[in-house]
This record gives sequence, C-alpha cells and structure tokens, in this order.
Amino acid sequence: MKNGLIVTCPLNSFPDHELRVGEIACDMGFTNISLSHKIIAMQRYVPRAHTACTDAYLTPCLKRYIDTFTNAFEKDKLNELNVLFMQSDGGLTSVEKFSGSRAILSGPAGGVIGYSATSYIDSQPIIGFDMGGTSTDVSRFDGALEHILESAIASVTIQAPQLDINTVAAGGGSILSFRSGLFRVGPESAGAQPGSACYKKGGPLTVTDANLILGRLIAEHFPALFGPKGNEPLDREASLTKFKELATTINSFLKENEKKTLSIEEIAMGFIRVANESMSRPIRALTEGKGFDRRDHVLACFGGAGGQHACAIARALGMKTVFISRFAGVLSALGLALADVVHEMQEPFGKVINSDNWLNIIDRLNYLSKYGTDELVKQGCDRKSIIVEKYLNLRYEGIDCALMCTSNEDVAESFINVFLKKYKEQFGFNLPNRPIIVDDIRIRALAKSAMNIDRKIDTRPKDKSFKELKKVKCYFEQGFVDTSVYLIEELYANDHISGPAIIIDPSCTIIVEPNCKATVTDCGDIRIAIEHIKEDTNSTELDLIRLSIFQNRFMSIAEQCGRVLQLTAISTNIKERLDFSCAIFGADGGLVANAPHIPVHLGAMQDAVQYQSKAKFEFTGTSEQVWYNWNTPRSITYSAIIYCLRAMIAHEIPLNNGCMRPIEVILPQGSLLDPHKDAAVVGGNVLTSQRIVDVILRAFRACAASQGCTNNITWGDNKATSYYETVAGGAGAGPNWHGRSGVHTHMTNTRITDPEILEKRFPVVLQKFCLRPLSGGQGKFRGGDGVDRRILFRRSMTLSMLTERRVHQPYGLYGGENGQCGKNLLKRVDGRLINLGGKCSIPMEPGDTFILLTPGGGGFGKVNDEEDKNPEQTEFQSYIERGSLFNYKLTQEGV
Repeated sequence: MKNGLIVTCPLNSFPDHELRVGEIACDMGFTNISLSHKIIAMQRYVPRAHTACTDAYLTPCLKRYIDTFTNAFEKDKLNELNVLFMQSDGGLTSVEKFSGSRAILSGPAGGVIGYSATSYIDSQPIIGFDMGGTSTDVSRFDGALEHILESAIASVTIQAPQLDINTVAAGGGSILSFRSGLFRVGPESAGAQPGSACYKKGGPLTVTDANLILGRLIAEHFPALFGPKGNEPLDREASLTKFKELATTINSFLKENEKKTLSIEEIAMGFIRVANESMSRPIRALTEGKGFDRRDHVLACFGGAGGQHACAIARALGMKTVFISRFAGVLSALGLALADVVHEMQEPFGKVINSDNWLNIIDRLNYLSKYGTDELVKQGCDRKSIIVEKYLNLRYEGIDCALMCTSNEDVAESFINVFLKKYKEQFGFNLPNRPIIVDDIRIRALAKSAMNIDRKIDTRPKDKSFKELKKVKCYFEQGFVDTSVYLIEELYANDHISGPAIIIDPSCTIIVEPNCKATVTDCGDIRIAIEHIKEDTNSTELDLIRLSIFQNRFMSIAEQCGRVLQLTAISTNIKERLDFSCAIFGADGGLVANAPHIPVHLGAMQDAVQYQSKAKFEFTGTSEQVWYNWNTPRSITYSAIIYCLRAMIAHEIPLNNGCMRPIEVILPQGSLLDPHKDAAVVGGNVLTSQRIVDVILRAFRACAASQGCTNNITWGDNKATSYYETVAGGAGAGPNWHGRSGVHTHMTNTRITDPEILEKRFPVVLQKFCLRPLSGGQGKFRGGDGVDRRILFRRSMTLSMLTERRVHQPYGLYGGENGQCGKNLLKRVDGRLINLGGKCSIPMEPGDTFILLTPGGGGFGKVNDEEDKNPEQTEFQSYIERGSLFNYKLTQEGV
C-alpha cells in the first residue's frame, strides 16, 4: 500500500511544503513519491495535480516492467551497456530518470524522430503523416521538434514536455456508415478483432475494404494471415457483399430525393474522399492555424496505410510533394535509434522581461544549462557532444497564452523578437507597448545521436530493363484505369514511375495517382510530385459525398476560430472558462456550421444573425413574461430543443440551418419564452433554459432531472475587478446509467478557473472545492452529487448570484428519489451563517466566506429494482483523438 504517493500543493513557485511532505512520506516507508513541482513546475494546480497522479500511477508499473526486463539478462551483463528509454518529448533517458508522466506518447514520438531524420531535405518543412489501423498521427517538423507542455490523454490533462502529435480517428480499420444522408468514417474502429470485412471474421466495412474494392490493395501481395484460423488471404467477396448491402441503403435515400443512384465503386470512392478530408483537418490546423502555408510543406508518409492515401491528401491540401522513406514501415522503431539523449529542466519565473530582470534570467538559464549538462555526463554521454537549447515561456501581460521561445543569443531582444514573430504568425497581430512576461525558464540538454543512415543505392544497370510487374484495374476519380504494379525491391536510384501506379513494399502499399510522378531517390526513398487538377465547383446538384466532405471543412473552420479566440483572449471567462461559441453563416444569415461549444448557444447564434427559426414543439400555456430577468428569448428555447434532440437521438445531428428547418415552434407572444424585446433576459439565458430542458426530457421520460441550474456567480468592485463563473452540480440518472457528480449539465459546458489563476488574478482564496456527498437522489440508478465550493474574500466587493433549485428539488423518475436542493450561504467574519436564497446581491467584507452548495441530480427507478439483462451486443471502440488541436475541442465538446 506504500508503493505510490502523490504530493501537490497549490503554489507552483513555492515547493517547500511539497518537499517537506515528501520527506515525511519517505520516512513512513513510501517507495515511490511523485512531487508535482519536480515533474513540471508550471502554473495551474489542476493539470499539475493530474500529471502527478498519472506519474504516481504509471511509474511503479514501468519500474516493474523494467525490473522484469533487466532480470532476464545474465548478472552484470547490462552493466556494460547504456540502456535508454524513449520519452514523449522525443528524447532518450536513462532507467533512473524514466517516469510514467514522460512515457505516455513515447511510441508515436519515435515516428516523429524517424521522419524528421530521414525526410527533412533542402530545409523544406514537413508534415508527418502516420496512418495505421485505428488512427492517424499528424505532426510538423521544420528543422526543430515542436513541443507542447500540456495535452489531454484519455480525458486526463498531462503537463509535461511532449511532441505535438495530433491524432485523428481515421485509419484503415475505421468503420464506414451512412447516417442522416451523410457518409461517415469512424470514429469507431473494427480493430484487429474482428477487423475489416475482408479479414473474413465477420467484421464491418472499413477504409481497408474500400481500398480493396477499388483495386488499391492487391490481395496476393498480402500475407495469408486472415480468416478464423489466420491462414487465409484477404477476401474481396466479403467486402463486396457488405458494400452491396450499404449501397441498397444509400441508393434508397437517393431515390427518395429523386437523385441519381451510385455504383458500389462510386460509394467506396466517396468514403475514401471523406476519410481523406477527415485526415486533412489536423494538417490544416497544424499549418494554417499556426500561421504557416500548408502548400509549402512536404507530406512525409509512413505507417501501413499512409501510402494508399498520400497523393489524394497532398492534392486536396495543395501540397506539391509526397515523401515516403524506404524505412516507412519501421520508421517509429528506427526513430528510437536516431534519437538524442535528453535532460529537460524548467522552473517558474513570473516577471517582466526587461533590463532589470535580464541578468537574473541569464543566471538561471546558465545554472540550469550546467546542471542539465552534468546530468547527461552522469548518464555516460560525452560532454563534447552535448548542446543546450535555452527557452523562455513568454506571454503578453494580461493574456495567458504563453509561447515557448528559443534563441541562440543570450540577449533579451532576441527572445522578444522570436516571441513577436511567433505571435504575429499565429494570431495575425501584436500588442504594441504591452509588457511581456517570462512565465517559465526552460533548458533542453541534448547529447546528439551519432548514428548515420545515409546509404545510397545503385542506379539501374544498362542491361536491366525497366518494366512493371503487371497491370491491374484500379479505380480513381475518372473510373477504372489500367494501373502498373512495381515491386520496390526491383527499383533503382533515379527510376521514374508515372501514375497511375502501385508500388508494393513489404510493409506498405504506395499509390501513385494519375497525373503524379514518382522518383526513386539516391537513398532508395520514394518522392512523388503531385500535379493538381482543378475541381468542378459550379455544380448545384445534391452530392452526398461532397456534402460529407464540406461538413468536415466547415466544422474545422469553426473549431479553429474558437481555438484562436481562446488563445488570444484577455477575458478569464473566455481564456480559462471557455465561455463562448463560434459558427459560420451564409450570406443570408443561415447557419452553415456551429462548433458545439456551449449548448445554450446552439440555436441562439443563428437567431442572432438570422431573425427567424423553426421547431416542432408547442409551449401553449406558458405564463406571461416576468418583471425580473428570468425571461427567455425565442432563440434560447430553440437551443434547448436542439440540445435535447441531439442528446436523445442516437446519432449525430449536423449543426446547421438545414437541421432546424423541420422544426416548428409555437410560443405564446409576450410569455416567459417569447418576451417583449425590452424584457430583461439574462437569467433566462442561463437559468430558465435549464428548466426548459428539464421539461422536455421529462416529457420524453428520457432521464431524471439534473441540477436544473448553472449556479451563476459574479463579484466585482469599482477598481475594474470583476469575475463571473458557472459552477457544476449533479446530473440526473437514466434508464441504464448513474448520474455524474460535479459536472456541468445540459445548457452549460464551461470550465472552472484553475485555483492558482483564480487567486492570482482576484483578491479571493478558494478554501474548499469538493463533491457534496449524498446530494444526488437514490434509486436503481443514482443521481450525481453536487459540489461544495467556498470562497473567502480578501477585499470589499459586491457578490451577486442567479441560481435555481433552491426550493424545488430536481425530480427523480420511475420511483427514483429527488436530488437535494442547492444552498447559498454567507459566513461572516464573526462566524454568523446567513441563508442568501436563490437570487441576490450582497456586499462582501474582508474575511467573509461565500458557501455554494449546488443541487444533486434525481435518481432513476426504485432502489431495489433488478438490473435489466440486455442481450449481448457487438460494440466497436471509438478511438479517442489527442494532441494540442484536440485539447480545446475535448473540453468544449464534453457535454
């Protein structure tokens, strides 16, 4: 039980308490102690605590594995070797320094090191494209590795240096489906078991099946590893049977809409195009989202399936060159051998970068550099091979978006210029005359790898003719085309292959599309020149495939818009709490795409641009508008309806104007839900909207009531200090689930401000923030618990609150008990406790404490009811995206 201990204290710049607790724990016999400031000394308590927990959980597992590994060798044999492990940041480290929080992305990191070492030619920036069976990893390299210091992995935020590798849920095993008139690729994956339909194990249609149907995979060049006994070849007939079934569904839809039907090959090609667009989204975000022109990059492909899609993706992105290393099938493993040995160090600083502080900054950089170099020497590295990269994590004062900047010159102006350039590239502007803060000082000491893999291959002998192995029929945009097939081992340097062609590598298949030309380099790599073909963009016919593609593109734009807004925001509400939404509108004000950030904004954004909307719900009998601010604009009611429909319907509803057209709404004029334009509505947006959702879900008997409130809290004074937050509560239980505790429910989906940010920016102390035990209703399925949040004020301010469910309890369903009501309490400095009710504004004096107890969710079903015995169902794993591009998306879409 004394294997692991996590120590985190909410002051990243003052580690003394953590060190003392660590000493006490060591004396008590704990063998593995994770101190948060030693793992990563960065601001923001919650991610730092998550990282420490992850480290404490994983490090003992790693140590057990390492012990098993080392014990398998004869005694003292390993003492003669320097055993190193890959980390998430792309650097190697010794056994003693290897820890769980630094190891999570060590596998994909090897691929980045591999392609950056083999594909970076003529100083042209590269996009790494690693397409496997369940997912595709995308990253960027331009002479230096791109690191991030925070990411969300399996919904856990990790603060640690890691390569910026972004994963999209589209791979060879991604399942193909047709829903709501759209072609869908993933995120579910068939996995290795049962695998694709062509594996002959009863699996679903996947991207691999589409490539097989189109002739892009040649079964006889695959090993016979399929079928129930694992000894049969790929089965094209199994794929064809599944595609015929799907074609029947798609063509029935087209006939109902009086449109031309599609052949099986056109349908398979459509899915390939949708998959390619899905994989293109992170590439656009990694380039254009950071101020780079994607067309200036080379697409470096590796992984088992990357070569099949490389030309099409490069063409869609306007890229001119595809590069496929001769080691493409084993590039991640090769990256381990090519990586540098690395020691990272970082410490907080938190001061303005100016002449007064510069000497202190240089002193700390030099100290860390010497320490990092000495650590590598202790690991057996040659001091002469070590270089040190120096970084400052810089941001504008008042803006929390810090950019990690490096410079070869120990001059303040050099770091400032790098920051200004990077900020301008990413966001399009700078903020003149605003002070620049040094959040953190960081060094990265590297012992460079001495491995050399530059081995040239022979040119073709004059007596050896150049001809294809055979010709096959392969389907491209223009239909089936005679396509040449080549074996890569029979190619020589400077051989040229014009598309269409298929190059068979033992570990991958490379498609050279029509109007593309492949060249074998001196080192045996494949370089493909892409010729771009102008698409017909003038057609107004309903094209389901193009519609599916553009849905991806429009949503990508809306998501990128939100990401930039968050990074550049000064407001704590936008920066920390993510309280905003972004959308795209047509010239007529019709909603084209709405990134699903905040549910209360889903319908409201269209109503703000286009003064009309439709729905299918009747609210006759609603009371008249009220004097106070609880009135709800029509658009907020639409938001509640759309949200409920999306929650109850088992598949995705596109967030655009078309999805709203079938909805007809009846709202009494002058009522609470359709007030006069002069009526006060702020409380209706955040409170009444929650109660509308309760009404709709109760009408459908879908689930018990959630907390029914957003718990709106604001405070401020006449010194330009103001803050607003919404606070989590309990979610209602449903027919087969327990309600979640301490979450934002229904119409709110914001993030709470980190304690360190809160206390740094405002004169308050967060005394307590925890779950409120037993506040959820009991039942066969329990309602979620609310939270207990207590804030002490250090300065005189005015506190205001708009809250619900302080009198009427969140209802249970089918015998489930109600959740507990919330409470708003004031504890004066003299100890008096006062119930504030649901809605009020009060003066707070120094030493006063506000106690917020949020409601729990209702229970579902009677406590003693037996569990339903559902028949077994085949479920496929939905692959979770990860990387810097998805951290924001994960938080925003966690409805």
